[in-house]
Amino acid sequence: MRIYATDVLSIFASFLLAWFPAQGKRSTAADSGQSLTVVGGCAQQHAFQLHLQPDTGGGPHFVVTNLCAEPLTAFYLETSSSADGRPTGGQLWDALSPHRSPLAKDGTISQSLAHVVGQPFSDKIEITAAVWADGSTFGDPEKLKRIFLNRITDLQSYERAISLVQKGLQENWTRDQYVAAWDQENKKAPLTGAAAGMMEVNLRRNSGLDSPSNLRRIMQHFREMFIQYRDLLRQSKPDLNAVGNSNGRTTP
Repeated sequence: MRIYATDVLSIFASFLLAWFPAQGKRSTAADSGQSLTVVGGCAQQHAFQLHLQPDTGGGPHFVVTNLCAEPLTAFYLETSSSADGRPTGGQLWDALSPHRSPLAKDGTISQSLAHVVGQPFSDKIEITAAVWADGSTFGDPEKLKRIFLNRITDLQSYERAISLVQKGLQENWTRDQYVAAWDQENKKAPLTGAAAGMMEVNLRRNSGLDSPSNLRRIMQHFREMFIQYRDLLRQSKPDLNAVGNSNGRTTP
């Protein structure tokens, strides 16, 4: 029996460290003259560092360091061309995803720099939004909204998956019944994120679910996991209305 958690997290790596095509050293968004929303002590200190590491094979990496006493829980990294300054894309990193944790003071995260296949890597990067555990936020309101919208979407997916799994456990569903219920739930509105990925891959590919005892054990495991991450997201209180409408200051 195998639970396809590692496989699906690999499949959804592009979601968990989301790459967004452009719409629109140490670096911060303040350097670019963008409109910023600054809330809380961490944000006012611009309490992070960002460095672009040279390409030693496999493409360049970026390294983010949290300089604040509060844990850093999310950031949006924007790439652009130094030639004309035009944005080329962005990556969203969120600690409230499976197998991740917030960056404590002086903690670092190193990731490959995403890019469009066939295009050169961007040579200019900056953090245009960041969120800390105490509610401090920094950055472009639209990029902050992306962070919070991503959390709200994940929260809703976990809640829907928990409800479905709970019903299946109560009614002792077979694998076919889970698949039918899952397909019906997705017809209402597609589920996304890690919860959706784990359910989809296991229901479709995991032969271990043919055993009723294994099926029940795996679904109990998923229910506990989904509840854990749902509660973390609830505690983060993602609120789109709070972006740009707080008692913090906005800088031109």
